[in-house]
Amino acid sequence: MRCHVCNVEVGDGQRFCHECGESLEDVTARVDRIDASAGPPSDSDTTSDETMSDDTMQSSDAPPEDSSDRAVTGDEPDAEPVATDDEADVATVDSDDPTTSTDEDVPSTAASTPTAEVDAQPSVASTKTEPLRIVEATPASAVPSAFDDTEAVPATPHASNPADEPTVIVPVVAGTPAGRDGQVTDELPMTAPLFDGVDDVDQYTVESQGFKLRASFVLAFLALVATLMATVADTIDIRTSRPIDGIPVGIRILEDFGTNLAIGGYIGTALMLIGGLLSCFGLRWGAGLAGGAGLATAGWAAMTLGLIEVPIHEAEGRTSNAGATTTGFELEVTRDLGWFLIVAVGVIGGLVFLTSLRMAGRGRRAGLNPWVAAVGAVGAVILAVGPLIPLGEATFDLNLGFVGLSRVFFVGRLVALGLLAFTGVVGFLSVRTYGLGLVGGGLSIATWLWATSLAEFGDRPVGVAVGNLGTDETVPHAVTSVGLAVSLLMLAVATALATATRP
Repeated sequence: MRCHVCNVEVGDGQRFCHECGESLEDVTARVDRIDASAGPPSDSDTTSDETMSDDTMQSSDAPPEDSSDRAVTGDEPDAEPVATDDEADVATVDSDDPTTSTDEDVPSTAASTPTAEVDAQPSVASTKTEPLRIVEATPASAVPSAFDDTEAVPATPHASNPADEPTVIVPVVAGTPAGRDGQVTDELPMTAPLFDGVDDVDQYTVESQGFKLRASFVLAFLALVATLMATVADTIDIRTSRPIDGIPVGIRILEDFGTNLAIGGYIGTALMLIGGLLSCFGLRWGAGLAGGAGLATAGWAAMTLGLIEVPIHEAEGRTSNAGATTTGFELEVTRDLGWFLIVAVGVIGGLVFLTSLRMAGRGRRAGLNPWVAAVGAVGAVILAVGPLIPLGEATFDLNLGFVGLSRVFFVGRLVALGLLAFTGVVGFLSVRTYGLGLVGGGLSIATWLWATSLAEFGDRPVGVAVGNLGTDETVPHAVTSVGLAVSLLMLAVATALATATRP
């Protein structure tokens, strides 16, 4: 008998090879099983151990066809063949074939060598399942290779692996978690899926909000149509039974009360429409623009109605005081379609602001610069206070309507200034994009009135909230100019910062 590793001759009862130190228990047990299954010894079995060992090593390279056929397709597994001289030699050679099955599976001698462990497969005719032991191989990065791909390097079986259990070599990929302290693991190594950057993006693509019709857009469209009609329609009609000094009679349109009023109404309603359209696409600053322009348009309507009531109040006052000096005339005042359209424009502007509040949230964005917002709010207050400064011999009480003109005129001025201050203060201090839109829309008509009154646009330009009382000049007050300049400057700075810090 010879060692199955180094082919050195060893004794029959020897347990270890003196040359290589390999265990010979498997070989001894295999020889005993072969002798027991071969029947009683014959003369042919007295061949030398050296001859049998040589034949065994030669037959392990190419298994005979007859033995494999019998092992796989045996018709009578329970029958015991009678061994002859020639058949005993064949049985001795076939018993070492790794594909040949006996009553009890015997692991092949080739499977115990490190180089044959990858090719070791369970026998086709095996009648029981052998437990598998998974041993991690040396990482490919530790073995020189001519290729970059990871390759499995067989490792020496663990000492605790029994000889009757086949070994499966699992390649260890770089970056794969190994077993605890490099020991045998019962789980296959798992690797995380790679991110290819295409499929995942297509799967989790954030859908665009798209167009969604909102009430602010519809209302702004109606307000624009009403403003166009109000600029060409008759506002009031004053008539007397006979001509009376101090009572101008006739039909009046919007341009008769201010050459820049009609364009101011167009600007407010147009910005309402644009802001409402942008809000339909989910832009919060567009909703703020619509809301601010709506409040500015409401203030413009209140101020215009106050101007319209001035000639009506004068005519009614002259009629009531003409008892002793003037008799025999009748006064007829008619508020025509233009007057009602202006009222409708103001009401729609307020409704647009209320509907825009639905999008007044922050929208997951950081707040704007609080210092810029504070300075802008102060500028809006200064702008609203500027037209209230009396000029000439007038006093501050004149702004409250205690003497002189119609109460509707003073109420209209105060409403326009109050809405102007509201849009500036609330818009800036909200420190969000909706607030910036609110400020922009609120300053739109006031900026137009300030610029046209400063440039003396037309015959009768109207300033911010009709300008300062006590003088006939249309040039805006210096305080009004400073407040408007600060408000516009802070609006531009806040918009630039919001754009620069946009994620």
